Amino acid sequence: MTFTTTVPFHHNPLSSVFAQKYAPRYSQNDSELFSYLAAISKQKWVYNSSNAKEFRVDLRAALGKEGRFENFIATRQNTRLDQNISFYLRGSMLMSKTLWRSLPRDTIYKRRRHRTCSVVGSSGVLNGSRCGNLIDKANFVLRFNLAYVKGYEADVGIKTHFTTLNPSLVYKRFNRLRTKQNYADFEEVLKQFKGSQLWLPAFASTLHHRTLLRVASAARYSKLVTPILGHPDHYTTVAKLWKKTLNVTGWTTTGLHVFTSIFDLCDRIDVFGFWPFAESLEGKTLPYHYHDGRRGSSAHSFTKEFKAILHLHELGIINLHLGSCL
Repeated sequence: MTFTTTVPFHHNPLSSVFAQKYAPRYSQNDSELFSYLAAISKQKWVYNSSNAKEFRVDLRAALGKEGRFENFIATRQNTRLDQNISFYLRGSMLMSKTLWRSLPRDTIYKRRRHRTCSVVGSSGVLNGSRCGNLIDKANFVLRFNLAYVKGYEADVGIKTHFTTLNPSLVYKRFNRLRTKQNYADFEEVLKQFKGSQLWLPAFASTLHHRTLLRVASAARYSKLVTPILGHPDHYTTVAKLWKKTLNVTGWTTTGLHVFTSIFDLCDRIDVFGFWPFAESLEGKTLPYHYHDGRRGSSAHSFTKEFKAILHLHELGIINLHLGSCL
């Protein structure tokens, strides 16, 4: 597979088939949707192996070559030295020898490696949920943006095998790692995720590229986590598929990207903390994240992403936990 700044992605007609088949069709009225969700939350979820198998086949076909699971992260197998790499938001660069040699030789992930996976979002709906034990029962646990687990173990668990870090957090919490104290603060946070993989969107934009490579270097030096860099062609392919399916113009979230990418890694997928609303089903006001005090917001694209995941839940493909795990 090659990168290019001049040749666009070929249109895959199977992506249109996927979009039509898996586009969520729920009420646009929050009150009506909440009533529907309340009913769903009382039903026992049942895994549908036939639907799950069919979805995987459809997803692979729609993503095509660029979206293959083996291209989830950048490696020396799917990049070339001195290759012109197009970032998926802005800019391009030539692959340097230093960066290329820092990449894993091949993918570190194997297809269908894990029987069960927990995908843990950061919504405030997890506060008081007591989902921690259920989350930790999974063979592989994925989290996002270094969301704290220390102090929240009862609700979100303690195990982490994979997490992400967005540029905005590097700037806000770690000051772009400009000082020794910034590095020390970063390492202190990483201790909560010891032994996990840290996914970085280093090929999103040239604006953040150097900063995220500095983060990768610091993470590698800490020996607490293993930094991995998201493959830009893969990210673009997954994002375009969901933009078409959800009929949105903006970029989809990292959470949806990772969720989509692990269907070849995990047999069974449980999803927690994906909740775009400012209130719980019981009418309780929620913070945006379980680990900070910001008030909730209902981002339009996030609501559509939630509905897409809800649709897969109703098809018996994944299990979406809407609130308490008691």
